Amino acid sequence: MKQLTLGLIFAFVISTSTSATAGFFDDLKEQFDEKLTEAKDKLNNRVNETKGEIGESIPEAPAISGSESQSSTTQRSERTGPKSSNIDIIGLRLGMPIQESKKTLQRYDTALQLNEITGRLPKLANVSYPQQITATSRSGERINLALTSPPLDSTVAQITRIKKYSQGSQPTINNTLRALKNKYGEPSIEKNTNSSLYQLTWLHDQHGNKHTAASPELEQNCAKAVPAGVLINLQHQKRFNPAKCGVALTVSVTTGSKMDLESSRIISDGLVSELTASMTNVSELLRNARETQSHIDRTLNTQAESQGDPRL
Repeated sequence: MKQLTLGLIFAFVISTSTSATAGFFDDLKEQFDEKLTEAKDKLNNRVNETKGEIGESIPEAPAISGSESQSSTTQRSERTGPKSSNIDIIGLRLGMPIQESKKTLQRYDTALQLNEITGRLPKLANVSYPQQITATSRSGERINLALTSPPLDSTVAQITRIKKYSQGSQPTINNTLRALKNKYGEPSIEKNTNSSLYQLTWLHDQHGNKHTAASPELEQNCAKAVPAGVLINLQHQKRFNPAKCGVALTVSVTTGSKMDLESSRIISDGLVSELTASMTNVSELLRNARETQSHIDRTLNTQAESQGDPRL
């Protein structure tokens, strides 16, 4: 009987202890769940705040209405072909630092003769900067890199390459056009003004997407309106709207000609004699021009203030 009583007491103690322990862990779990829920709420609130901050700082791409998308003259942008930031001419890209561009030219052809041309800012005769780099070869190739002006760091702003092919080294026009489209994708505009001159243009918007149905106005604004050199007269921006302009690449291919005996007409001989490629970004050129003009104005104002009061 004594043993039975002790067994019952022991079982009661174990049962009571287990029940108390379970209750302790239940309370602990409930507290943990409350803390976890509170932490999740704080994290979600911070994420939403961050999204709002990002959304305010990054402009949205303009939407295209239904009527615009159906118009045959309205340009459309698609993510077809390489992004404009990846487009290069023999490895050269817009925005490339000056030293990197020199190394790229040497890697392309060690026989190129490089020449750095120094320019001066208007009204600031004592301020010089690297204005452009030219590279020439005996084989008939010339490359010109126009560089950004102060106060910006010196980077490539425009690229122009002219390649002449001598007899015996001329590629066919068909192979050349195919190679261009393989590298850059289908052009925004393709022209064959006569039997021996082909022109292909790739136009991009400011987000890097290619215009797949570019209007003549867009071509004029983004690819043809820029004069030589980076220091654009800001009056040029009144002649066109650069808002839709991003990287513009134009390639002109010229072939030789021959007489067609049957028609007695001059026709292409199908062999490329010259290839000219040029790449720029009108929006960035205008931005550089504005910053340079502001830099000049600030410098002139600082110089004038340093003179102090005139003697009267």
